[in-house]
Amino acid sequence: MNSHGDERKISLKAELSPAAAEEIARVCLDFPLTVLKVTYWNNFPPWEVPERRINDNLGLFVESGALRFRTGGREQILRRGDVVIVPEYQAHDFGLAPGEGPVAYYISHALYDNITAWNPFEGFDTPFLRPEHPDFFLAALRRIAALREFSPRASCLLMEDLFRQFFVECVCAGRFHPRLRKFSDPRIPELLGFIYRNIASNLTVLDIASHIGIREVRLRRIFRENIGFSPLEFMTRARLNHAMRLLARYDYPLSRIAEESGFSSESYFCAVFQKKMRCSPSRWRTSFDSGSEKLHPGPAPGNS
Repeated sequence: MNSHGDERKISLKAELSPAAAEEIARVCLDFPLTVLKVTYWNNFPPWEVPERRINDNLGLFVESGALRFRTGGREQILRRGDVVIVPEYQAHDFGLAPGEGPVAYYISHALYDNITAWNPFEGFDTPFLRPEHPDFFLAALRRIAALREFSPRASCLLMEDLFRQFFVECVCAGRFHPRLRKFSDPRIPELLGFIYRNIASNLTVLDIASHIGIREVRLRRIFRENIGFSPLEFMTRARLNHAMRLLARYDYPLSRIAEESGFSSESYFCAVFQKKMRCSPSRWRTSFDSGSEKLHPGPAPGNS
């Protein structure tokens, strides 16, 4: 005993496996996430969102009612406290459950900033999930969505923290399975890193091929085999993601966003953005943020 009485410091190390502890630490310390917006919706019959693929990761949390959601070849009816996580570019559609009334839900869009790494939003064993304490998450989401009306940036930062808490909970429940991104060609990580480091430059497919001393034809082949699309398509995706981060964080004119994202001109940037996102960069920016809190133009932020 000590001067305070019979107090004992108890180690809880056995509560976590070494693998779970390592993954939780990675989520907390090395999880470069950018939440773009958090919105609250009430939808009434008739209402349905047709199949789509979007350029970011989607998290949907149901507050009330019954929502039908289909993705990855599976369909499920979601009710209060249920969650669905959809990785970027994965097809999905949703709407009111058959014969049900209105539904209320929160929806958040997020980017995983490290384009050279495996996207952790792909690591859940199912897109259909449920937190251990749904009411805690729903109360937090209500505050986050309300805060967006006053401070959009603070709202997004809180949502980033809530996503991390959700990832940690899923790690502990054995529902999240991280993995290293593996490629059949060992040069791919260096190629992706080279693109990422030079995203703002006028990088060409020839530049990428020359970086490791191969021909363009061979480069296109190994990209198709390892990434699933061409080097040019990957660069366009990387540049769009970088532009979206700049739009979310900075009050830069579109000409600067285009330049720092590696597009040859503002008009070309706007055309590519419109084609991929189905709206203009200006409209996309104002759809989730009033702009009043963005940082004013200053030194280039780089690729962070």
